[in-house]
Amino acid sequence: MNTKLPIYTFLFLVLFCLSVSIGCKPASKSGTKPAKLEEIEETNISWILRRENNIENIDFIFGDSKYVIVDENWFVEKVLFGFEQFLFDNGIQNYSLRNDCDDFARAFSFYCRVKYRELGYMKSSPAVGDFYYKWSDGDPNSLLNNGHAINVGIFFNSAGEKVVRFIEPQKPNKLYDISFIDEEIRRYYVEHVGF
Repeated sequence: MNTKLPIYTFLFLVLFCLSVSIGCKPASKSGTKPAKLEEIEETNISWILRRENNIENIDFIFGDSKYVIVDENWFVEKVLFGFEQFLFDNGIQNYSLRNDCDDFARAFSFYCRVKYRELGYMKSSPAVGDFYYKWSDGDPNSLLNNGHAINVGIFFNSAGEKVVRFIEPQKPNKLYDISFIDEEIRRYYVEHVGF
């Protein structure tokens, strides 16, 4: 029996499979990675929100020491517009007493983490968090019982500057600038921000 034939056949198959697997890897799609991204420390997040955006009385809750900032165009295209499908896939079709604003805000923060893990960031989280505040009745010393939860994030704008944006996770169709939060609410009624 000729033993060289099976060895050559085996080697041929190994080389063939390697060449096919190397040559047939899916090409990286253009635009799947953010145009700009950067890791920052948790203290920089609080500094940006407090000093640059006039959000003064905040209790911050940080779960991680480092966060990732990406360009807002990538975020809108690759993350924001997929959230409603994510909810639907997990049995949450609409706002209800069982799934109200804080549930949507927490779900959106979690969803962002899932999308960022796809980029390979296992130790850093996205610079997107939950933003809780109450409505005022005009008197800064009193609060009404109703509050609201949305999301806040830090992104790079088209000029490469770090900007704060807000997301209404019940209708996640755009990013809002700081004017989305009333100045009085920013100064007196923000309860806490969790990243």
